[in-house]
Amino acid sequence: MKTGIKRAASILLACLALSGTSAASLSVSALDSVTEKTTQELSLSSDGSTITLQKGRTYIFPTITSRLIPGLSCRITTDSSRLLSLDGNTLTAKGVGKCTLTIILPSGKKIKKDINIIPPEVSVRFKTPTLTLGKGETAKLKSLLTSAGSNVKWTSSNKKVLSIDDQGKIKATGTGTSVVTASLENGKTASLKVTVKAAPKSIAFEKGSITVGAGEKATLNCSVNTGSAAYNITYTSSDPKTAEINKNSGLLTAHKTGKVVVTAKTANGKTTKCTVFVNKAPSSISLDKTSIVLKKGESTVLKVKLPDGSSSCGITFTPSNDKIIKVDSNGVVKALKTGTAYVLVKTYNGKTVYCNVKVVK
Repeated sequence: MKTGIKRAASILLACLALSGTSAASLSVSALDSVTEKTTQELSLSSDGSTITLQKGRTYIFPTITSRLIPGLSCRITTDSSRLLSLDGNTLTAKGVGKCTLTIILPSGKKIKKDINIIPPEVSVRFKTPTLTLGKGETAKLKSLLTSAGSNVKWTSSNKKVLSIDDQGKIKATGTGTSVVTASLENGKTASLKVTVKAAPKSIAFEKGSITVGAGEKATLNCSVNTGSAAYNITYTSSDPKTAEINKNSGLLTAHKTGKVVVTAKTANGKTTKCTVFVNKAPSSISLDKTSIVLKKGESTVLKVKLPDGSSSCGITFTPSNDKIIKVDSNGVVKALKTGTAYVLVKTYNGKTVYCNVKVVK
């Protein structure tokens, strides 16, 4: 039996080469969220080479039981629980440094392997190179690097303009510019230029009212007075059952016919309102003309018709050949060169109509 055990151990160590010593680069957006698979299968080579692991990663050691002989298993120990934690055949690299892993076979034979744990091969980046805030506002620069075993150090180049804590939360304390730097323990860094403007004195929607169809989505945009900025704008709906709105993005979703009032509010309490009318979803769509002839360089407007009591805030105009004609979001068709093409007009709920276009000299 001992011969079988030794042979099994020999086969296991000889046929499995070390895997998991390198990792794909992990790009983390400080204003976005990403994830990475951090668990890998760890195999051992039979030579005296050192195993290199990455801090923050979890490794699964395939025991003899799982690979060769049913009912036969081995134990694993480490001389540094500070660097390497063990849970059965699962190893987690907790710190950077060197330690020893001991595999104890059922026969009592011990196999020692040197472990070198290095900082994770990760990088950091920001979603955008710049960010604008209003004085007094706060924002959280999110990072999931800690889940991959790397800590982020945050710094601000101008603390009179911007302060930042250990968790990446920034606060605009004065007007001006500051560069926020995210630094990793492996030396990788990323920078974000933050501009702080005056807190807004007023805020306004692009339109005082809009009309949408039931089931339609639309983004309500706001602007603040010139020279100011507002990063944090909160949106609320007077009747979410009729039309709800994402409190951070301003994305409206119309659920049923009716009327709601959407309110936008800045961090310093300035507000504005937009009335939203929700009509029925259109059952069809038609145009004032379905066939047109244009000379090269000429333009015309396609006017959309929907059944009474229905609406579609979002209507798309798509040319079949953008070398012959071009069409803008308002339905303006311009002839570019001689030939034939058509315009596909579509509502948010998929109703379509076509207009044939012939361009002559």
